[in-house]
Amino acid sequence: MKKWVTLCALGILIFAGIFTAFSLAELPPTYDGTAAAVSVYELLEDPEAADESGADGAAAVIVQQNLEKTHSVNDVTSIVFDFRGYDTMGEAFILMLTVCGAIVLLQKTAKEKEEMRVEREQKKATRLRRLSVEHAMKLKSEQRADKPNLRVLRVIQRCGGDCILPLCIVYIFYVILHGHLSPGGGFQGGVLAVAAVILIYLGHGYTELKRAFCPNLLRPLEGVALVAYIAIAFAGVLAGINFCGNFAFMNGEIGALISSGTISWMDEAVAFNVVTGTVVLSIGMLSVLYPKDIDNDKDK
Repeated sequence: MKKWVTLCALGILIFAGIFTAFSLAELPPTYDGTAAAVSVYELLEDPEAADESGADGAAAVIVQQNLEKTHSVNDVTSIVFDFRGYDTMGEAFILMLTVCGAIVLLQKTAKEKEEMRVEREQKKATRLRRLSVEHAMKLKSEQRADKPNLRVLRVIQRCGGDCILPLCIVYIFYVILHGHLSPGGGFQGGVLAVAAVILIYLGHGYTELKRAFCPNLLRPLEGVALVAYIAIAFAGVLAGINFCGNFAFMNGEIGALISSGTISWMDEAVAFNVVTGTVVLSIGMLSVLYPKDIDNDKDK
């Protein structure tokens, strides 16, 4: 039954994707490209000569009035957190619901794996009791002979991860904080947080990873980040503009780190939401591999 349900769902998704692609292909273009046949050098010398943004009213407002309205030099970030802030809020909700559903499934899988591991250990102990004392001692000595290899592997992973981790964290903060100035932002920087999770896991094991991030604390903080985004967006209504309207962009000079008002605030709120969600999801996925963790052996 599950197989047929999966196949039906996959078929519906494929049909919807094909139908959407053909529907979008039939839509009229928002940019006619009449002045696009220019060289790169001509475009750099006189960009206004090839500007056809007037072909679409929304594009004209965003391209021509973005700096005046938002003080953000990154038009894409302005669209995500100002002109189309509703979409971003919906995506944040989808991420939170996805993480919640995945964690429920992964916890069940991890529990089943742990039960299987305990059962295997019990069967192994029963078999060892049946072996002679000499055979058991021989097996134990062989296992100890393999331990140095694990110790060397653990040292290499730990030293390499500890060297890369600070650089990784700095780069994550750079991408998040400069989202309104350069390509990047909360979504991209938040996803990069998975790299920090993997480095800690490879270097220090699953137990230290949970101790470092405290997933039980991060789960409610994901909701707090989403509430913060909604509060900042609703503040635009209280300021007399609109929902997600940028009402604090007059602080700072254009191009400065603190210059785009609520765009950077909502960008950081989304970054916090994505960081907490991806970290919790990554730890949940790694929990399935916990029995295979090299730091999980008793004889160190």
